[in-house]
Amino acid sequence: MPEKELRKKVIGKKWLIQFTSCFKKIVCDLIPQILLVYLISSLITNNISEDNLKYIFLGIFISFALKRCVLLFCNKGCS
Repeated sequence: MPEKELRKKVIGKKWLIQFTSCFKKIVCDLIPQILLVYLISSLITNNISEDNLKYIFLGIFISFALKRCVLLFCNKGCS
């Protein structure tokens, strides 16, 4: 394989790794923390309904599932 093709392949993978890492950190790690803080503040002020509780836990679950999908994509696509 010529050096230019190899360099393009490595640079492309680095970009993909950086993008998935940033996406994972921003979306998949930050959203559950924000939802947990909202849940705690709502519980302290007694301003929570059953529907809000369901949506908060659903959002946390979706975020963790998305994080797992990103990790699987990164392991398959970047190796």
